[in-house]
Amino acid sequence: MMQKNYILSNDAIIRKTTIADIPQLREIFAIARQFMANTGNPSQWVDGYPSDEQLTQDIESGDSYVVEKNEKVVATFVLRGGVDPTYNIIYEGKWLNDKPYATIHRIASTGEIKGIMHIAMQFALQQYDNIRIDTHRDNMVMQHLIEKEGFKYCGIIHSLLMVLSVLLFLSFTVLLVFSLARVFMLTVPCFILLVLFLLREVGLNLLLTLTM
Repeated sequence: MMQKNYILSNDAIIRKTTIADIPQLREIFAIARQFMANTGNPSQWVDGYPSDEQLTQDIESGDSYVVEKNEKVVATFVLRGGVDPTYNIIYEGKWLNDKPYATIHRIASTGEIKGIMHIAMQFALQQYDNIRIDTHRDNMVMQHLIEKEGFKYCGIIHSLLMVLSVLLFLSFTVLLVFSLARVFMLTVPCFILLVLFLLREVGLNLLLTLTM
């Protein structure tokens, strides 16, 4: 893995992100969210994503990088080697191979330097032979850039947050059904007894009427 700064041809550098960079990252991601909203993708990064906690985790794991020019951070991305749990299940397709891989996440820039996707890819390929990346179905700009870098479409994945949300919903549904079933089990016998009692009373009344 890279230990020293990686110097680019435009006098910019790629270096490891530090905690002190977080305020600048916030600004970059705010610019990225606005850009995505303006280009038909308002729902990919919402509610202030990524959070400071997520950024801190990326930094502490050593997977977060920034592109810096003239001592100003102008872009950022995450390059992470190893298995990504999100990629374990793929729908409507399959991966090109099962070789070890790295993933690129949370790539964003201020727009001050062009070709950040290409810069990140060239940097990644100097360290890994197999790269995977994903993006939102509405992020047409990123899809174009990904295809331009030579990536091949493999299929559909769901984020862990979405999977957890679905599981939580299913769990709630099961719990609700179970609760309703318990109520039903308690209520039905009482209802049946009430009906039988009413029928008995009606039956007695009918019997009395018929025998009088």
